[in-house]
Amino acid sequence: MYKLSEIANRFKIEKKVLIKELLENEKILKNHTKKENGLTYVDDKGIELLYNIFFKNEDLKKKDKKANEDIDELKKKIKEYKLKILDLDSDIYQKNEILSEYQNKLLNINRKILNFNK
Repeated sequence: MYKLSEIANRFKIEKKVLIKELLENEKILKNHTKKENGLTYVDDKGIELLYNIFFKNEDLKKKDKKANEDIDELKKKIKEYKLKILDLDSDIYQKNEILSEYQNKLLNINRKILNFNK
């Protein structure tokens, strides 16, 4: 069993930060802590759990931050592509209008030719 001050020194954190985590994770750690003569002690399994809380959670936070940055970057790219698609749709619409206009002109020319040949 280890005193909180020993654990704080080992983890290179302040004792009050350790106490805060002990209180926040009381359900997880209750079977691994013991109070005796006003001091709190933590067993080996408790230390392992605390290590995971302090250091593995930091790794997860870093990974989450990176993932969120990647998601934001992808959202920006999606927005850019949507704008490009809208521009291309507009170009296609204009070209379709021009094509339709030429088709109507050709149709009128063909009608005139047919009428002329009668």
